[in-house]
Amino acid sequence: MTETGIRAMFRPEHIFPNIQPSGTCCKDALHTISRLLAEICARDEKELYHGFLLREKISGTAFGGGIAIPHARLPGDFPPVAIVVRLTHAIEWDAVDNVPVDTVIAFVTPEDVPDQYLEMLSAFARLLTHEEFCSGLKRISSRDLIHQYIIQALEPG
Repeated sequence: MTETGIRAMFRPEHIFPNIQPSGTCCKDALHTISRLLAEICARDEKELYHGFLLREKISGTAFGGGIAIPHARLPGDFPPVAIVVRLTHAIEWDAVDNVPVDTVIAFVTPEDVPDQYLEMLSAFARLLTHEEFCSGLKRISSRDLIHQYIIQALEPG
């Protein structure tokens, strides 16, 4: 991903380090995430939620180690957006390792730009395969430091 693309889709105000989910399961967290994203990208909260649910039905997005990466492709022309949400308590998300999720990296892209979607998914998935990155992400509690940590990990070079 290019530095410009990363910085455009992922800003410090897209980090939510202390969010109370509306319940105790994946769907509840997706409602909360959809609400947060709707405020950032001026999309309909229900449309975002249904986009995330559709993706969960295809294949679960819990990555393991307490991290999930829900993502959706939606109609329309809009800039891609990514957020990080640290939940106040871990919730069940049908993770392969059965570890409840407390950290969520969610993103949404236009459906007519599949390369952009795949590039974002691939970039985040590569990061999450590194245990050192995941443990570092979970240790940091400051919005600005989380943002800086992820940007540095995603930037080439």
